[in-house]
Amino acid sequence: MIASNSEEAPFAVAPPLPEIEAGSDADALARDTESRPEAAERAIAAHEEQAAREEAEQALQLQREAARLAAAEEAQRQQRQALLLRAAEERLAAERAERQHQAEERERAALSQREAERLAAQVREQAAAEQRLAALREREQALAREAQQREAQRLAAEQAKQAEEEAAQAERRLAQARERQHADELRQRQAAEEVARRLAEERARAEGLARELAEQEGRRAAAERLRAQALPGAGSPGPGGPGSQGAAGGGAGGARGLAGAGEPGSAMASRARELLRGLTLPNMAPPARPADAGGRRVLADGGERDVPLRMYVDSVRQKLERTAILGGARFSAREVRIDPLVSLILRSDGSVDDVTIVRSSGRADMDDAVRRFVQLNARYAAFPPNVAARFDIIEIRRVWRFADGLRLLEEIR
Repeated sequence: MIASNSEEAPFAVAPPLPEIEAGSDADALARDTESRPEAAERAIAAHEEQAAREEAEQALQLQREAARLAAAEEAQRQQRQALLLRAAEERLAAERAERQHQAEERERAALSQREAERLAAQVREQAAAEQRLAALREREQALAREAQQREAQRLAAEQAKQAEEEAAQAERRLAQARERQHADELRQRQAAEEVARRLAEERARAEGLARELAEQEGRRAAAERLRAQALPGAGSPGPGGPGSQGAAGGGAGGARGLAGAGEPGSAMASRARELLRGLTLPNMAPPARPADAGGRRVLADGGERDVPLRMYVDSVRQKLERTAILGGARFSAREVRIDPLVSLILRSDGSVDDVTIVRSSGRADMDDAVRRFVQLNARYAAFPPNVAARFDIIEIRRVWRFADGLRLLEEIR
């Protein structure tokens, strides 16, 4: 860079040497030289000295200008070097920042890896704890199953005959119940069809009555309009005369007659519309399952058509079946000769209200084992909001079949 306080040397061009005219001064000089040789020599020497001095001054000015240009070039070179140095410093600073950023990234990656390893260790510890807890539960269940098996073997001989008798009685009762249910459903279907037929007839009659009333109303209204149009023409002798009064009276009477004639028809038409509005064909679907007096308890025995309720019942069923498979519940078809019918009553929070053996398996120890199995797997899932809004108690009635694990089946009706 060029310093601000640097002084620039003035650049001046040397004045041209005076030209000597050939005719005048040269002749005069020659004459003077010839006349005065010494004075001529001094003049020539002075002129040469003046020319040398001017040449020296011009050379000095050229040197000064060259020095100034050299200083300017040096300043520009220094400025370029300063710019290059600054660019190099900025590049070094960027490289240092990049290296620092990379170091920070590596440090964060190392911290993340250590955190992931710590979380993995926690997960492994938790999994090991869950495995230990599952092993303890399986051991407890194995002990319970062994105790149940010993108790079952002790009571098996005593209850074999009683189980066979109860099985025969249960089969007879089941057959009778199926016959009664079939007869009830047939009667209900016939009654529903009869009601639907009667309602269809009533609706057809009501529609015919409505059409007749509408036609009568149309004819009566047309007659009244014709009468009202004919009355003013009959009494037109003059304004304010008797004819005018008669027309007015006739018009009033006609209006009263129209209103009086229309009132019975309007009442009958309104009655017909009310009949038509109130008539709806019944739904031919089977009647809903009975609930308690408050409508907050429902029986789910497989015939329900409420989708949210059925989904909740299926979730409870799947939990019981899955738990029996995972827990290795040892219920075999040889030990249970009759599939028991079990009623599981749940509250809205998923707790067990009661477990009832509607139809025994023929062995009291197996019935008790079913009750204990239900209580062991409590608590169950709470009612979904769309189910809890309508029910407080759900009774799930299913047939428990112990063949290749546990299966909960709907009761055959």
